[in-house]
Amino acid sequence: MTKKIHKKTGETCPICMEKIIGEGVTLHKTKRQTHRLCLDCCTGYLRPLVVDLTSNMRQNIRHKATIVRCTGTNHGALRNQCRCGIDIRNIAIPHGTPLATDIFRLTHALADPDIHICINPDCGELVEAVVGTQAIVCPSCSSRWCYHCLAQPYHDGMSCLEHEAIESSTETGKLILDKKRRGDLKFCPQCRVPTEKVRNSKGEFVGCNKIVCGNCRVRWCWLCQAVDVDYSHYNPASSSGCVNRLWEGVDTVS
Repeated sequence: MTKKIHKKTGETCPICMEKIIGEGVTLHKTKRQTHRLCLDCCTGYLRPLVVDLTSNMRQNIRHKATIVRCTGTNHGALRNQCRCGIDIRNIAIPHGTPLATDIFRLTHALADPDIHICINPDCGELVEAVVGTQAIVCPSCSSRWCYHCLAQPYHDGMSCLEHEAIESSTETGKLILDKKRRGDLKFCPQCRVPTEKVRNSKGEFVGCNKIVCGNCRVRWCWLCQAVDVDYSHYNPASSSGCVNRLWEGVDTVS
């Protein structure tokens, strides 16, 4: 009896109610039933989730659920009431179909945090990030984007925050750009972390012009932005152009 029920429930697609001809897609089997869709209905049912997941992956959002609810079966009084949740990565889609390619792409990208789906929506190439660099380059369409902030094209020579400031597309960016224009904020010449000098009530800077980056610990000059400087950088014997300027613009009284 069980085999007959399995055969009956696996012959008809529960979405279009047509007999499955050719390749079908088995979602899963219960003890008594086979929940199977025709390829067209399966594609239509799964594609919105696949498109949504692919879009999330392009934005480095990897925690979204890959579970889809089973469509059920047209057999019995409780038809279409299956409560089973199925991971789309475990559904055997016929090879060579666009849906199988899309799910294959998602499966590999989700399995490895260094694998990314090309940010170009017309491409879809799987791209492996190069260790030690933020720039990701697609070998197929040559798109270049930032691993962290997703800026496209990649912001060469700038940190994500610096790029955001220049673009002024957000409130944070506008605030940073305003501080930079006033001369209160500069970016570390080595790691590009923003560094702000505090002003006192008289509008004068507090602290000398030799800066130690809180991120990469490099010593740099606030005036000329040379790196690996020491106090000798400001001595009369120096040829740096910052001679006797260690305390320039600084309130030395308070």
